[in-house]
Amino acid sequence: MLAEQSVEDIICNPIYVGIGPYPALITDEQWSEAGTIAIKQYGLERYMANVLDCVEMAFGEPFPEREQWVKAAEKQVKSDGARDFLHDLLKHLRKHYKGWRIRSPIRQD
Repeated sequence: MLAEQSVEDIICNPIYVGIGPYPALITDEQWSEAGTIAIKQYGLERYMANVLDCVEMAFGEPFPEREQWVKAAEKQVKSDGARDFLHDLLKHLRKHYKGWRIRSPIRQD
C-alpha cells in the first residue's frame, strides 16, 4: 500500500507526461486535472514544491528560477486558473529539457 506522500509525489510528477527523454504515460490533460485537484487539496505552494522537487530529482540539477516560478504560479492561478498555469508549466518544462539525456548513475562500489 502506498503512503499518502508517495501518492502525492506521483500525482505531482510532470515526468509522467513525457518531459525530456522520459516517455509519456499519461496525457497533459490527465496530469493537469490531477494537479488542479491536488492544488485544492494540498495548496499551491506545497504542490509546486513537490512538482519542482520531482523535476530536480529526474534531471539531477536545481530547477532554474524556482522561486520565481512559485510566485508566478500564485499570480497565474488567481487570474487564469490552475489548469492554464499547469499547461504553461508543461510547455516550459518541455522547452527547457528538450534534447536532455538520462544520465547514467555513478556506481560507487
